[in-house]
Amino acid sequence: MAKINPFKAVRPSKANLGNFSSKSYKTYSENELKKELKENPASFLSIINIKKDPSFASEKSKRYELVKKRFEAFKASDVLIKDTAPSYYIYETVQANGHLFCGVIATASAEDYDNHVIKKHEATISKRENTFKTYLETVRFNAQFMAEHSMNAESRSTKESRKIKELQTQKEETAAAEAQFMAEHSMNAESRSTKESRKKKELQKQKEETAAAEAAFLAEHTQVGGVGGWVSGEVGR
Repeated sequence: MAKINPFKAVRPSKANLGNFSSKSYKTYSENELKKELKENPASFLSIINIKKDPSFASEKSKRYELVKKRFEAFKASDVLIKDTAPSYYIYETVQANGHLFCGVIATASAEDYDNHVIKKHEATISKRENTFKTYLETVRFNAQFMAEHSMNAESRSTKESRKIKELQTQKEETAAAEAQFMAEHSMNAESRSTKESRKKKELQKQKEETAAAEAAFLAEHTQVGGVGGWVSGEVGR
């Protein structure tokens, strides 16, 4: 049986729950990043967004030190708090289609990975492993931020519902156009066949584009149930 244990997490204080989580900084455009940092300076982005600082462009060690200093500053100002008792942390994610997934955050045994008691999620690249090892040796925390958007749950749900309705309306309009076409054509057999074939191809293309848009939307919007789903474990503490 796999060995898991509770730990004392560092997490956002109640006052900062709604705005702390973020997308990966790599997914923001430069303008989006500037806007987010200006409007929400107490987010996780403010801790990790140092890669584009030209003064740290060539030395990773300096960048990692700055991440550590910002992390400690957030703790000192009570943006982040550390739990006093070891705990297991429950989280859940809700996809745009309503599917809900629930999980547990805890510490696990490295030996269980080596002995195949715990199945590895994926193979990793040695270069990335070494980079992350150096990162952890400096910053001393491993963060799990499980929100795709730094908006509150209500606005996220509203935006998703509106998009789903738009896609459903588009599908219904396509189906109606197809049904109308099949019912209205009383031309001669040869011309009808040519025109119907062309129209069917147009309708099929429209249906495929709608399905692709819906699939892309569902893939991009795996959301967190609730606000502020972010915890961090400090290494060696």
